[in-house]
Amino acid sequence: MMINKIKPTILYVEDEDGIRRALSRFLKYNSSQLYTAIDGKDGLEKYKEFLPDIVISDIKMPIMNGIDMVKEIQKINSTQHIIFTTAHSESEYFLEVIEMQVDGYILKPVDYEKLESKIDRINELIKEKHELEMYQKSLETRVQEEIEKSKKREEMLFQQSKLAQMGEMLNMIAHQWRQPLSAISSSAINIELKQQLGTLKDIDISNMSQFIQTTTLDLSKIINDFMDFNKPSDNQEILLNKTINKVYHIISPQLMSKEINLHIDMDEDIKVFHNITHIEHILINIIINARDAFEGVEIEDKRINIYTTQDDKYRILNIEDNAGGIADNIINRIFEPYFTTKEEGKGTGIGLYMSKKMLESIGNSKISVEIKDNHTIFMLKFMKI
Repeated sequence: MMINKIKPTILYVEDEDGIRRALSRFLKYNSSQLYTAIDGKDGLEKYKEFLPDIVISDIKMPIMNGIDMVKEIQKINSTQHIIFTTAHSESEYFLEVIEMQVDGYILKPVDYEKLESKIDRINELIKEKHELEMYQKSLETRVQEEIEKSKKREEMLFQQSKLAQMGEMLNMIAHQWRQPLSAISSSAINIELKQQLGTLKDIDISNMSQFIQTTTLDLSKIINDFMDFNKPSDNQEILLNKTINKVYHIISPQLMSKEINLHIDMDEDIKVFHNITHIEHILINIIINARDAFEGVEIEDKRINIYTTQDDKYRILNIEDNAGGIADNIINRIFEPYFTTKEEGKGTGIGLYMSKKMLESIGNSKISVEIKDNHTIFMLKFMKI
């Protein structure tokens, strides 16, 4: 079975009518579409109109010769495939033709077999170029698809991280609400009991009413603190000490209930450029991990220390705990998505991954971890400002 090959489009430029008619019959067979022109000027106009795959041109022609025409064509397309047809008497043009780096030249009278061979060779190059372009487009499409998939995965991980932290926040709210609600309940029971016993006095009602109002305001303040904590923010200069104290105010009741001391030691005026909401979430993630690391650890002085250091380029915020460190065989994996050292059902494995993504999304900020004397130290590095 014969397979029809895809033929190129050709522009043939020749000023002699007899030669043009004779060669055109041959070129029609070897092209999918043949355009003809009678001189260089006509050829240049036809080229601009049709943009053929191959230009076959005589050199010596009136109005505009083939060399001048090709120079103009190469300004439009520097990789245009060109074949010159030339007579022996035009040998003075050969050097200039060679310097133009065209695909070849054929002496007149034209050897049809040689010309067909050159057309076939050029056509193979065109096919290879087309296949390469199609492959590149396909590759670009696949790359773009993978980028979109990656963006969706990142968005999903970010949403999962937000949900996980929301769960932690609700747990913290519940922890801080439990005692005030119990106190309000006790006050209400006390009022009812005194009323039943006939010992309820106006001053009792006034005092308990004032206590309930004050406690209710405290509960409302707790909600406001948590709502403010989750407000989105722009990148800006941040007072680290102020941000850390805000986090401390939210998380300290839980740490105290687990007998974990959180100690902050840093200058009040240290500033970094970042996103406040991101920094707050990163700090919560790392402190929660430290809190959980103390589970089952029998030591008297459970401590989380937050302090700053610096080097030539960075201000470094250190969060250090003495819960026993992280094993050497997993420390290099803790920032991987879905990797967790916690028991099944107690960790998603995305908190530290998203912390790294959030911190390193701005400038040259970096996060790393090291183990020193069984202490785990997370280091948040910010470019100095």
